[in-house]
Amino acid sequence: MWIFLSLFFLLPDLVYSQGTTDNCEVMFDENIGREVYKFVDSPPVYSNGGDSGLTRFIADSLRIHPTCMDIIGIVYVAFIVEVDGTVSNPYVLRGVEPFLDKEALRVISTLSKFEPGKCQGEIVPVRYVVPIRFALQ
Repeated sequence: MWIFLSLFFLLPDLVYSQGTTDNCEVMFDENIGREVYKFVDSPPVYSNGGDSGLTRFIADSLRIHPTCMDIIGIVYVAFIVEVDGTVSNPYVLRGVEPFLDKEALRVISTLSKFEPGKCQGEIVPVRYVVPIRFALQ
């Protein structure tokens, strides 16, 4: 089984927006109970190779149980890139199957630091969404 990863960063969010600051948009994330940025001038960048490094890390880290090999779908995982670049509060926005959802969360929880996002030059916490596509090939 091949696991295809499609990564779309800062996807339209499934929770409501609180307000905007020029090119930046703040939202209240009900899943974690606090305000974070939804859109920023300078989005977070994975420190170990950017988008391609993030894709490679996720693909190399996923472990799929043999009973899940025939399941196809996309697990959407959201998390916060904090002002110090750490990943916090990962949760499944939309899942496929409990084992795949749990595995996607496990991998996201092990991510190393990001270069944090910025709004008008100020480092801010940013909500980041990663869709992980599981597909047979």
